[in-house]
Amino acid sequence: ALQLPLGATGRIGRLRIRVPWSRLLSEPIEILLEDVEVLASLRATPDPEAHDRRERLRKRLTLDAHELASGLRGADDEPGKAAQTGVLGRIGKSITDNL
Repeated sequence: ALQLPLGATGRIGRLRIRVPWSRLLSEPIEILLEDVEVLASLRATPDPEAHDRRERLRKRLTLDAHELASGLRGADDEPGKAAQTGVLGRIGKSITDNL
């Protein structure tokens, strides 16, 4: 998706995800990767338009992240919105605050 001038292959030996469901608002989610191997190499023929596409993707992702963060954090600013003031809104706000 990023269309970098690199090719990569690899493997993950073990993936462990710990989600504290009973304390989701106060504790972080832990992700543990073990025995990770990555082999990266330059592509034989670089794409001349790849840089422009990566830059547009980066800008779009940045805007999406700002919109999501402002929507989740807006629960304190706009108390009338049901999606932001409920349990899911508080969980989303807590997750973005812990990033």
